[in-house]
Amino acid sequence: MVSAIRISRIINPTDLRCVLVDCSGNSTLQSLMSIVDVNATKKLDGLIVADMDTVVKHQRVFLGKTSPAHILRAGLEVLRSSNPKADAENVVVKALQMDFSAIISTFTIGYEDERIDSDNMKLITMLSEACHDYELPFIVEVMPFGERVSSENYGESVGLATRMADEVGASIVAVPPLRRLEDLKNVKDAVKTPMLLIDPSSKLLVEKVSQSLTDVLLSVLSIGLNGIILSTSLTIEGAVKLLSDVLSIVHGGADLN
Repeated sequence: MVSAIRISRIINPTDLRCVLVDCSGNSTLQSLMSIVDVNATKKLDGLIVADMDTVVKHQRVFLGKTSPAHILRAGLEVLRSSNPKADAENVVVKALQMDFSAIISTFTIGYEDERIDSDNMKLITMLSEACHDYELPFIVEVMPFGERVSSENYGESVGLATRMADEVGASIVAVPPLRRLEDLKNVKDAVKTPMLLIDPSSKLLVEKVSQSLTDVLLSVLSIGLNGIILSTSLTIEGAVKLLSDVLSIVHGGADLN
């Protein structure tokens, strides 16, 4: 199946792990391009971008046999068109034409206005159906965020959103870290979908963890998560060493120097 082949571009088939970098925010992209050379960047498994022009603009990183897989981010703009279902299909078709390996979208739940949650559910359902039709992997980031989400119900909200993403057919689910590793293990055990960790420094996370990113990463890999999506952590001082450490932890023996 083509989808399985594309998933193997993202999750290393040898160790079933991956390190992705979310470059859909300009700050992360600029930081990555300025602090890390091309050869180092190509040790990553995938790069997430917000538009297809980014691939063309940074061809030296995105193109070539040893380049990371590129993943296209799709958001609520899909629902704003006159025909959202057709627009979702159009996004997938264009992604395939540009040899993208997957589509990624963020799924939020927890707003007082239930229409917002409903729109988010419609979005990931439409994108999942379109990706399934064209055998393109679909990654869903679950991000409980809203007035009804609190530190008390955060773990339950992450679990619920993860199961909902799994039910609509996500190929890979990305989840935020939780303060209790046992709670995160319960989330993982409830689905069979490969699971990645969302960058603990993400500004959208309701629950912050006190551990360092590398300590959190070691913990989540020990319970069977398949890797991490880095973003904000690469915009701070020491990003080169951090990226080297993350690659070493996830794949073993990687070195950016």
